[in-house]
Amino acid sequence: MLAGRLDHRFAIEIDNITTDANGKTVHKTKILTTLWGSLEPIDLRDFSVVSVVNNRPSHRITIRYIDFLPDKFVFIDSKDSRRYVGTAVVNVDEQNKALQFLVVEE
Repeated sequence: MLAGRLDHRFAIEIDNITTDANGKTVHKTKILTTLWGSLEPIDLRDFSVVSVVNNRPSHRITIRYIDFLPDKFVFIDSKDSRRYVGTAVVNVDEQNKALQFLVVEE
């Protein structure tokens, strides 16, 4: 299906909010999982797909479908540690095979 195209290794980072012994809130990040995906720059024609999004997306990331993604997360490219914040899910494959995200590079 997507085996040849999924050539970037990504880590999915989430916020991990805990409290310390003194009762203060501690904000840390945690790697939820790593996975393979494709990273494609997008052009201005793709902006019509997500006209309601405030940040202008710069890339499209495609991954195999997983059902345990939280609402907020960041893709981190394992090659060069670039961070990509998702702005919109473009499609959810009808048979739950792939997810595509429009992302903004931090």
